[in-house]
Amino acid sequence: MAKHKVAILCMQETGITTHTENIDSDYMLILSGTSKPHGEGRFYSGVGFLIAPWAIKSTISYKLLSDRLAILKLKIRGGILNIITAYAPYGGYDYEDRREFFDQLTKAWPVPNKHTTTIACGDFNARLYDREPGDEDVIGEFFFQSRWPRQRAYLNRDLLLETCQATSTAIANTYFEQSLENVVTYYGMEVDRTSPIGEGFAQIDYCLADHSTIGKMTNIWADRTIILASRHFLLRMLLDVKFDTTCTKQCTNTYRLNTLMVDDNAAGYFCRRFVEAAVVPTTPYTLDSHAKHITDAMVYAAEAIKERGREPRRPWISQATLDLLTERDGIQSKRKLVGRAQTHKTYQGIGEERQKEMVGFTAGWWKMGSCTGRQERTPQEANTNSQQTWAAGGEHTTR
Repeated sequence: MAKHKVAILCMQETGITTHTENIDSDYMLILSGTSKPHGEGRFYSGVGFLIAPWAIKSTISYKLLSDRLAILKLKIRGGILNIITAYAPYGGYDYEDRREFFDQLTKAWPVPNKHTTTIACGDFNARLYDREPGDEDVIGEFFFQSRWPRQRAYLNRDLLLETCQATSTAIANTYFEQSLENVVTYYGMEVDRTSPIGEGFAQIDYCLADHSTIGKMTNIWADRTIILASRHFLLRMLLDVKFDTTCTKQCTNTYRLNTLMVDDNAAGYFCRRFVEAAVVPTTPYTLDSHAKHITDAMVYAAEAIKERGREPRRPWISQATLDLLTERDGIQSKRKLVGRAQTHKTYQGIGEERQKEMVGFTAGWWKMGSCTGRQERTPQEANTNSQQTWAAGGEHTTR
């Protein structure tokens, strides 16, 4: 990711069976899985995100909807960027299962507004075949067309187009002209990844977005130069947005825990709690039970340090004094708000004529004070005379 300057990596078919989150070498890894197998002998699905260090501070939150869908929410300049990673069941699954996935994707799609940008990237296991009349708003001109016609109904293609129409989106890949080598995203068992483009290759990975978001995209292409541990090519997208690194709302407890561990006092507190909980049991134990015991001890120490928080920058000040300072600041803020409210209420309570008189008197007094040869006058005379003088266009000099 650092070599190719990739900020967000959407992953599918990870085979992970649990929900996990980790920060390693400043990269944030988010994985969504399930312990429920998909039929006898089927592998687990699994999706996730890998976030680069320069994008972590822009991360607001994420939702792990299932082992096939996850949403990442980022703060960007001017609004919010939602990225959905999706892994659709392939055509061998029952139609009800495939329909359920696309319905879930439609329901999970965030409500569009002018400050929100949403993109869905992933393996949709759908070949487009051709573009029929009426598909122009969803499918562009540039896609991999198979010379074989569609043989049956209820394909993932139809479900994908229904989802695009329901979410007012289009298949962004098909709006960028590329060579066939940069269009195909999958190669079958009968061909090699370096074989000439032809039968055995397909386009089944897509990016979904509305037309305004597609206008912000610089390019989308399949990169065959990057070798993956699957029969897919890496689908790359360039989106013209800027991450907002001033985001103060971090998405996870893991990131906060990682920040706490930088503090020496917090690290020492974590070690003491871990040692307390990780006492070796006197009864016989197996390797699995010992590993579970160590894991529980680390979780206990992490929960304790999260509740404790960071040490104050000036530890010599007692907590009671800090509480008094906080209470004082709250009282002062409350007094300011009450004073403003009372002033506003008093002004609103007097008559309309009195309000005009106060405003006119203030303006007239300022104009009279700006004139040369200032004289002592009553407020009414000062207001009237000064307004007449300014209306006549008399010359004034400012003190």
